[in-house]
Amino acid sequence: MSAVSEAKPAASHLCLRDVEWLGFDLDHTIVRYHLPALNELVFQCIGNYLVNKRKFDKAIVERGFRASFPLRGMVLDAVKGNFLVLSASGKVLTGSHGTRKMDEEELKCVYPDGLPEVAEKTRRNEKLKAFHAFTTFFDLPTSVLLAHYVDLCDEQGTDTYIRIAMELLGAFEFCFNPENEVEGGYFCEIKAHPDKYLIKCTDRVKSWLQSAHKHQVGLFLLTNSLSGYTDFLLNHCYGRDWREVFDLVIVGGKKPDFFTKIDDSAHAFHAVSEHLVGDPVGPEALVRGGFVAHGNLRDLMPFLARHGRGAQLEAKSNAQNHQQKTPAPLSSSLKADPESSSASHPPSTTTTESAPAVAAAPSENVAPTVLRDTSVVYFGDHPLGDVAAASGHSSWQAVAILEEMLERESTHTPSDPALAAADTEARQFLRAAFDHWGHFYHFEAVENETTLFEQVLFDFSAFVVPHLDAIAAYPLAHQFRVVAPNEPRAGLHYFVTDNPVACTCSCV
Repeated sequence: MSAVSEAKPAASHLCLRDVEWLGFDLDHTIVRYHLPALNELVFQCIGNYLVNKRKFDKAIVERGFRASFPLRGMVLDAVKGNFLVLSASGKVLTGSHGTRKMDEEELKCVYPDGLPEVAEKTRRNEKLKAFHAFTTFFDLPTSVLLAHYVDLCDEQGTDTYIRIAMELLGAFEFCFNPENEVEGGYFCEIKAHPDKYLIKCTDRVKSWLQSAHKHQVGLFLLTNSLSGYTDFLLNHCYGRDWREVFDLVIVGGKKPDFFTKIDDSAHAFHAVSEHLVGDPVGPEALVRGGFVAHGNLRDLMPFLARHGRGAQLEAKSNAQNHQQKTPAPLSSSLKADPESSSASHPPSTTTTESAPAVAAAPSENVAPTVLRDTSVVYFGDHPLGDVAAASGHSSWQAVAILEEMLERESTHTPSDPALAAADTEARQFLRAAFDHWGHFYHFEAVENETTLFEQVLFDFSAFVVPHLDAIAAYPLAHQFRVVAPNEPRAGLHYFVTDNPVACTCSCV
């Protein structure tokens, strides 16, 4: 496998009004969660499966969830039972054996040469037999279960740490499968108590999304979640008119494979109707207002080119001038790229259930025009599956949604009481882990070291925000400062301001 392409934007600013399409992930992007409640729920669901179905010692659950332990970006060495924070070069910056913190001397003894290969393969999202990177708020809570298991093994004089790590995929597939809604526990609990776990979209975000259409900027949703869960989340968090916002909805996207396995027939688009995924459909079947499942980047690009603002302006110009222009080839919209390994992104790993939806209908067979490099900007929270995959395997730019930024900059309190409460809750929850480990990222470099996942964000994100409200305060025409070399705060947009004109953040 060749290296993932570096995708840093060359310009110093990015204006979202100038792009043709804005794409969005769902979980932790359009929809925010109450992090304390979500972490406890995932901990209990996965723990109960491991104890009841796989006969692990119930002590891994009884010892309880520890908010101070899960840190996004840490890597598990499943053979040694160690949880590690790596630098971009693979140096072990800090770590713990089970829940016991390891000192610098012990880390140097166990990892004298660091783990450069692990760092590089993690960055490329390649599978590692004995290592696992925790990258989302869905898999992070399981790190506590694994740490408790390592402690139990040590107490009982065994060292089969890897056993529980090998069971994790099965645990996710069971608990996040809608067919196991009651027994798995996750979906049943979310649907029974949505306000306990879900944060409703603010009016400001809704207005910001709706303003895109006024500027002829298209919007699409690309999520790994299946349509039943997608429909439930957005009905609750956005409103029952959420379908009117998006020009195209893609569920069960199987990112990062969506971006990498473009020649795999198993990743064709499928029609969706009456809660079921139907037959495969070709790219010509994608239409405005469509609702489809699975798919791949190559087959999406003709739709984006056909319905983008550039194509509309070209058609208008052609009509006025009575000329027929030959379209540019689509291939230049895609970067040459081999297969990349898929990482699980719960609750999106299952492929059996779908939501009330309209099946894709045939469209006019119009040859696509090529999109400019800045014509698609995609927003997502997964550093690898969203940001690196979208930006590294296509001409798209990616905006990283990183709630950890809330803890780093806490001087501004939004005037919206609900938003202020959600930010405070997230900040307090995240601070416990930072106090234990150090921060998820160090843009102000410590001894010239940057964390592995900081480097991922630097390499592949146009800019970084804690959530959509941080940019929805600005008009679509705002010029956002992008990530730049040797400028520690460039591209980091912390503040949710109530007065954009008076804002003093790094975006201007």
